[in-house]
Amino acid sequence: MEKFIAIIVTAFMAITMFMGITMDTEPDEPDRMTADAGIITMTETTESTASTETTTVTTTTAASTTTSTSTSSTTASSTTTETTTTENAEPFYPTSEDVAFGIRDFLAPLGYTDAQIAGVVANAEAESGLQPTLCQNDYYGLFMLMNCPRRQEMFDEMADAGLSQYLGGDYQYDGGCRFANKDDFRAFLDIMMQYTMNPDDSTWYEELYSAQSPEESAEIFLVHYERAVGGSSTIQEYAPYAGLYYQAADSRREAARRWYDIFSG
Repeated sequence: MEKFIAIIVTAFMAITMFMGITMDTEPDEPDRMTADAGIITMTETTESTASTETTTVTTTTAASTTTSTSTSSTTASSTTTETTTTENAEPFYPTSEDVAFGIRDFLAPLGYTDAQIAGVVANAEAESGLQPTLCQNDYYGLFMLMNCPRRQEMFDEMADAGLSQYLGGDYQYDGGCRFANKDDFRAFLDIMMQYTMNPDDSTWYEELYSAQSPEESAEIFLVHYERAVGGSSTIQEYAPYAGLYYQAADSRREAARRWYDIFSG
């Protein structure tokens, strides 16, 4: 009996000790978890603050790193767009070379050589000083196109393209012309060149393919487009019209050679 009681007492003491250990350790667990949670919260707060103050952040997750990188890329893209818009918004004052190379950009894809294009540029220089918006008396543009149905069609197309403000001479200034931006200049010049390639004047741009020199190109355009007969100089390079008098034929030949040299670099 005494042995039985001793066993019960021993078992009771063991149970009591076990319960005591459990009760002692359980209160510590919330404290440890709370402490861990506090560390997590502090870490996230610190990283969030660093993210606000700096552009480079050390994070513990790939998602956070990706977000930071994406934000940087967006900022860079916005900066680039703003720069492009600002440049295009600036007034553009085309030089003679801007216009000459604009004519070249239009004609070269049609298969004309630099020698052939130089003759066209030389005539534009002789007629308007390479000022596409020049208006003198009843003549207008690079090649001093007179008032006619074809010129009105060109004006109508320019108006449809939002370029009518350049038709009244208000954008002229001493020594040249100006455009609101470079895109307007390119669009304006392209339309003017399209109407220079009018089917009624097809002889010049068909004959131009046969020109062997800048000088001959200048004479072909002078004879078949400008038709500026008279003057004190004669055609020398374009055989079908050799010896006939045309206005400033000699200076146009010289200018054509000069522009060819410029194009050749």
